[in-house]
Parts: sequence; structure tokens; C-alpha cells
Amino acid sequence: AVLKLCCGIIFAILSLAWVLQIIMSVIVPQISGQPGPPFLNSLLAACEDAGLYPLGVALYACFNFYMLICVVKGCTKFGMRIAFFLSIHPMRAQNTPLNSILFNVEMLLVSSGALVQFSQTTFSDYARLTEADVIFSAQIQRLTFYRFFFENHIFIITMLTVFLIALIFLLV
Repeated sequence: AVLKLCCGIIFAILSLAWVLQIIMSVIVPQISGQPGPPFLNSLLAACEDAGLYPLGVALYACFNFYMLICVVKGCTKFGMRIAFFLSIHPMRAQNTPLNSILFNVEMLLVSSGALVQFSQTTFSDYARLTEADVIFSAQIQRLTFYRFFFENHIFIITMLTVFLIALIFLLV
């Protein structure tokens, strides 16, 4: 019980940090047209400047791993529900059909690429000059079809909307 409480507090802090990072590094610059305050980017950069590279990498990995844990939790909690009620591909302990396992694995694989793009966008200062930065900032964002979505941050706004709906659903 104490372990669950401690994990719950840590995960609540991580969720709040993620939401604040999204607002400050993505939403504020889009609205104001100026760079937002470097909330977690400054923390990671401070680790770099102090010569604590492993700590910076570990924090970056913790934030991304936490987001992946949230994706897995979403897959197992919601499966593929229609209007949050009827579950199509549920994950049940020792009672999951193979097609449901494969569907959920596919959801995780698709989400992993989106998570890398999302992480590169929100931690753009820390993830500069990486292969993910080249792929997502220089190549994919310039494709004609995706330009509108990236310029208006449609993917991130959609993710925040789903986050708020899931938060309300899980709290009620």
C-alpha cells in the first residue's frame, strides 16, 4: 500500500511536469509567437552544463519511459473501446485472444514513433542535433501533407484533449 502511494505521488508529479512542459514549450510559443520558458529543458541543460551527462540522460529517459508506461496503461485500460463503453480488444489476465494481443502490440508500435516525435518536440532544446531532430524537424514537418498538422500542433492538442478526457473518465 505504501509503495502504491509513493508511485502514485511520483507519477502525479511526472504527469504535472509533462503537462506544464507541453503548455510552456508547445502551446505558449504557438500563441505568443515567441519561445516559451524552458521548464524541463533548463533542468536537462543544467545537468549537461554541470557535467552530469548520465543524470540528464536518465531524467530524459525517465520522462519518456513514463510516457510509454502511460501508453501501455491506456492500451490495457481502454483497449479499443467504442465511446468508452464497449471494448473490442480487451487485455485480460490469462484470457486474452491472440488477435487482441497483436492489435495492442500494433497500437504500442505506432505509439512509439509518435512518442519519439512528441518527445523531440517538447524537449527540442535538449534533443537538438540528434537524428530524431533531423527526421522530425527537418524532414517530416516539411512534407506537404503533414505541414498543416505540425504548424498548428494538431497532434499535440489532440493528445492533450485525450489526456483530459481520460483524466475525467478515470477520476469519476
